Amino acid sequence: MTSGRPQIAHMTLSIEGSVARAVVSGELDASSAPAIERKLLQVISDGNDLVVDIGAVSFIDSSALRMFLNWSDAADQATRGFVIVSPAEGRSAAVNRVMELTQLEGILPIVASANEALTMVARDSK
Repeated sequence: MTSGRPQIAHMTLSIEGSVARAVVSGELDASSAPAIERKLLQVISDGNDLVVDIGAVSFIDSSALRMFLNWSDAADQATRGFVIVSPAEGRSAAVNRVMELTQLEGILPIVASANEALTMVARDSK
């Protein structure tokens, strides 16, 4: 976590065509993940592909990992694309450590740029 007051997670969401792009910043933990998870599960169930940019996230815990897996499962069930954007170079040390320990990059579709993500969801949702 960051020193002092934790950074509250913030999300901006835009939808263009059938692709929803969420940009998340701050700390994704048990207090912030549930609301973001619900919102983006609804986006998937509405028939959208989902690209989630976590490049500005400073901390993640197990609730964030569960949330990523739930989005992936929901997208698979809805035959929609799902990709996480997380540039390795810009990641916080805390997020980097969790990604390494859990080997998340071997489990979920994680790419370094929004362009890669958009290409991937377009391919996966066909």
